[in-house]
Amino acid sequence: MTAGTEPLVRCQGLRFRWPGAAQDTLAIDHFEVQAGSTLFLHGPSGCGKSTLLSILAGVLQPQSGLVTMQGQAWSALPAGRRDQRRADQVGYVFQQFNLLPYLSVLDNVLLPCRFSAVRRQAAGDAPAAARALLQRMDLPPALWTREPTALSVGQQQRVAAARALIGRPALVIADEPTSALDEDLRERFVDVLLQACADAGSAIVFVSHDQRLADRFGQRASLPALNRAAALAAATTGAPA
Repeated sequence: MTAGTEPLVRCQGLRFRWPGAAQDTLAIDHFEVQAGSTLFLHGPSGCGKSTLLSILAGVLQPQSGLVTMQGQAWSALPAGRRDQRRADQVGYVFQQFNLLPYLSVLDNVLLPCRFSAVRRQAAGDAPAAARALLQRMDLPPALWTREPTALSVGQQQRVAAARALIGRPALVIADEPTSALDEDLRERFVDVLLQACADAGSAIVFVSHDQRLADRFGQRASLPALNRAAALAAATTGAPA
C-alpha cells in the first residue's frame, strides 16, 4: 500500500459467525484490496470464500471488526444507503448468475444502470455500452433479445459478467465465474474480464478453485492462510488446528 492512500476495500479485525453456529466462519485480522488491482482468491469449498465476498460488498455485516469501501465503513450506513452504494460501486458475478428470466439478455445487462445513476452516467450511451460488452463476451446479437433461460449455462455466465462490468464499477467481484466454461472459453473469458476491468479502472476479486488461472492476476491470496477461525476455535477447545 502506498503511504497516504486509502485502499479500495479494507477489513480490520473481521469476525463473522452465522446465526446458530458454534464458531466463527471468518476471523481475518487484516485484508485489503487496492483500487485497480487484480486479486485471485482461492481455497477449498466451505472455507468461507462466498461469505467473505458478501462482506466485502456490504451484503453481510460482521459481528465485529471494520470493513470499509473507499474509506466509508459499510456498518456506518443504513440498509438503504448500503444497497445504493453497492449498486453504484460494485459489480457482482454471482455463482448462480441471478439473471432475471423475464428480461431479455440485453435488459439484464442494463439492469445496474436502472438502479444506479452513477453507473448509468459512467456507461454513457448505456445500450451501446451493453451491446459492446456482449460482443466482447462473444455473445452474438441474435441472442440479445432472448430470455436468459434460452441460453446455455456458459452463455448465461458471460451475460452475468457483462452485467457486472457495465458502468465501470470500482470493484468487480467474481465468484467462481469460470466453473461452467470449457478450457478455450475459460481462457478467453478471463482475458476479456481482466481487460474490461483494466479499461474501466476497476479492481477485481476473482474467486476460483482453478489455480491454473492464478498467474493471470497481479496478486493471489489463500483464504485459509488469511482466516484464523479454525485456529482460534482449536485454541478455545484445546483441539489441534
